[in-house]
Amino acid sequence: MLRAGKTSATLRQRLYQNHLMGSQDGNLPAQLVGSGACTSLLDAKDWIRKNCFVRWLEVEDARERGFIEHFMLAVLEPKFCDKNKQD
Repeated sequence: MLRAGKTSATLRQRLYQNHLMGSQDGNLPAQLVGSGACTSLLDAKDWIRKNCFVRWLEVEDARERGFIEHFMLAVLEPKFCDKNKQD
């Protein structure tokens, strides 16, 4: 699984609040349930805890960051990623 984006909050806060505990349609738990990979948000959160890990690349230059994010989304085509959302 691959997620791409930028954040002005701390990475830990964003991952916890938006991607693990959040209930927005575009977040990973909702996508796992919507795809049928998990049966409920609770199951999805448990699945994430057991199967996912975080790696990050800090890129200061906004233009370079945009190129890298485009590469990740367009070339690697992650299964669970809201490609229309601009973080």
